Amino acid sequence: MNGFLPGWALALLVFTASAQSQTLQGHPEDSTPATRQKSEQASGAGGAVGPNETDFASLIAAQRFTEAFPLIERHVMLHPNDVAAWLDYARVVRALGRFDESLAVLSFIERELAPDARARQLIAAIAPPPERNLSRHRWRGEVSLLTGRESNANAGPSVRGLTFNIPGETPVTLELAPQSLPQPSSSHLVEARLESSHALGQGMVLSTLLDWRQRNTPDFSAAGSRQWQADAMLSFGGSDTPSSARQWFLAISTLDYNYGGSALFQRERAAVGIDQRFGLQSAWPCRIQGSVEREWRHHPTQDGLLSDMHALQLAGVCAHGRHRWTLLARAGEDRARGERPGGTQYRQDLAVGYRMDLSAWGQVEMQASYAHSRDAEFYSILFGDVRRRLTRSQLNLSYLSAPFQGRWQVIARAEVFHQRANIGLFRLRGNSAHVGLRYTF
Repeated sequence: MNGFLPGWALALLVFTASAQSQTLQGHPEDSTPATRQKSEQASGAGGAVGPNETDFASLIAAQRFTEAFPLIERHVMLHPNDVAAWLDYARVVRALGRFDESLAVLSFIERELAPDARARQLIAAIAPPPERNLSRHRWRGEVSLLTGRESNANAGPSVRGLTFNIPGETPVTLELAPQSLPQPSSSHLVEARLESSHALGQGMVLSTLLDWRQRNTPDFSAAGSRQWQADAMLSFGGSDTPSSARQWFLAISTLDYNYGGSALFQRERAAVGIDQRFGLQSAWPCRIQGSVEREWRHHPTQDGLLSDMHALQLAGVCAHGRHRWTLLARAGEDRARGERPGGTQYRQDLAVGYRMDLSAWGQVEMQASYAHSRDAEFYSILFGDVRRRLTRSQLNLSYLSAPFQGRWQVIARAEVFHQRANIGLFRLRGNSAHVGLRYTF
């Protein structure tokens, strides 16, 4: 478990953003471009067809939806009243698996562009009324099986000995037991996620996430772990226009982490904040979330480590064509409830991510994070008059192939981390690499 990384916020951000691209099956109407006749409100001279329009029309006809998306996106930006183009846009994002976005575009066409009878027929063909009603409750899940190797399966310190400063005595250096040092091991991972979105009416949406992870380390069985997490977010209120939207949200989360067969860490979290989207009709649509959070942290085997954390968080995501960037910043105080070594901890986290769509070759993603923590009080007299300071840097690289055999994908990822500290016991470093398969449903 990575205590520094704000994985809950990243998961929530990724979950509420557009779904990953995937091939749509069973909808033959998605393979035919919309009629190129424009409504009376369409912009452009005499309804002339530009070169980009011809390009995206042929790409849609060939079911090359990923390549068609940036072209149709640019076209609707330049011609915001083109009903036929907006219908093509809805068809393309639907084919890429972004069903909610497709339905939102169809709703926008009906509400703002006064479509004629022919356009309404096409709207019904893209998303028939029964399906549009069912879309109020959406589910998505995935199961991943991976195998690989870790250089530090037990999160052992990178030092071989510790020096203790006993008052009135000469400092003593003790060597760590071999089993406490970093232990390399093969590792097998099982990961499962289930996401849902429920439109409750009057602009309210309930989003949920269940995440379960099992890790086995055959070469060092004591390092096996299991983690489950459940999140829920209610979005409500706010306002929206064709180019921007704003909503408030309430979120709750719970996490349980088991290590070596014992419950090691439990956490509950509550947050309230605002979600702002802008540039929805531009080449750079973005989304920003700001929130105030409260955490309750429990260590079942060590009651003295109970604490409450208060934090401020800012998260953002922007997209441009095949590229997507994410940013997360978080700062807060972890206040001990009892006599915890080091007392209150001050924490700051920063994470950035980048994802690129490789069309038929899948997608690659990179995430880099940096975390800093410092104690308000001396950690232990045995380590001298030192306030513990920790910094952790981590880099994750991953590759996800395009779907094959329906819903299967190849997944590969690598990770390297380095934790620095002014107390040797907390100096860590390690790396890992895994490859496997993912099934999406």
